[in-house]
Amino acid sequence: MGENFRFAGYPKESEPNEIKLGSNGKEREKHRIKIYEQNRGLFLTHVIIPSKIKEYKYDIYIYLIRHSPNNYNERNFLDIAYAEFFFGHMWGNEVFKVEAKKGAIGITTPAYAPFLCTCIVKMKDGVEIELYRYIDFEMGNNI
Repeated sequence: MGENFRFAGYPKESEPNEIKLGSNGKEREKHRIKIYEQNRGLFLTHVIIPSKIKEYKYDIYIYLIRHSPNNYNERNFLDIAYAEFFFGHMWGNEVFKVEAKKGAIGITTPAYAPFLCTCIVKMKDGVEIELYRYIDFEMGNNI
């Protein structure tokens, strides 16, 4: 990865501009906290391994994690009824309903190209949380 990321550099404080959300660190921190609250600390993540099926490139495990700074327990899903994962037309536009199993909520699928995963998490109190993750293969060169 080294050569590909030399352009990135380290972050510097941004100058005022016209981003509607605001470029002020305090405004952006409020926005960041709002995302944590709206998601109830839930986020999608994924890992990839070479596929066991020869016509695919990777097997991908996509799963929920929870950010919980005061009580670090990323597998606390007792308030979740289920999650619905959707990968698009290459999977026949099928919606995959997943409930917690052994303290985890996730799904595995093979893929030959990156794709967008959408996930609707149905909370036990009836609230629905929309999560999105671009399933990339960027770490594939390190496997």
